[in-house]
Amino acid sequence: MDLDRSGLDPVDVPDHVEPTYRLGGWLGEDVVLGGDSGRVLLASVAGVQLLGSSPRQFMTLVSLYVTLRRSEFSTRYEEEDARRSLAAWARHIDQPAGSSRSWTAAFDGDLDVPESL
Repeated sequence: MDLDRSGLDPVDVPDHVEPTYRLGGWLGEDVVLGGDSGRVLLASVAGVQLLGSSPRQFMTLVSLYVTLRRSEFSTRYEEEDARRSLAAWARHIDQPAGSSRSWTAAFDGDLDVPESL
């Protein structure tokens, strides 16, 4: 189905005032687009978390994470260095989102399960 023909499905996010539209899911939670702000949010049972200040910044952070997960490292130290570097890049690309619990957990390796890709 083409997005330009069907549009995005509205979704109700409790305690969130702007209209939101479902983009997809991440680890069983809804990833939504804020209709007024353009921010990408994780709508979980724990509340709403910022995943990207814009769709472009969100996709850049996703690309960093996927690149990290698909990389093969020679040593554990090389992987730890890459994780630190990519976490710093994430904070530089989108400071509020890159510093969020979700992205911190992702770049620290707390979400390294096949379902997270």
